Amino acid sequence: MKKLRRCWKAEFSQEREHQEGVTSTVYDITSAVKKNIHTLDLDYLVAIGGDDTLSYAAELDRQGSM
Repeated sequence: MKKLRRCWKAEFSQEREHQEGVTSTVYDITSAVKKNIHTLDLDYLVAIGGDDTLSYAAELDRQGSM
């Protein structure tokens, strides 16, 4: 996700230092994802993707999103 909706920036933004002194903005939108899972009344969520997708799905599982 290259851009985040303006209405979410204040709620979700976090600065993090990266290699070679370059600072990037990282957005943690986990609370919005968990809210959507609940709103959609999902029984299952199948994660298909690479390491980042699977690690994020594991984090949702650890947080008890389902």
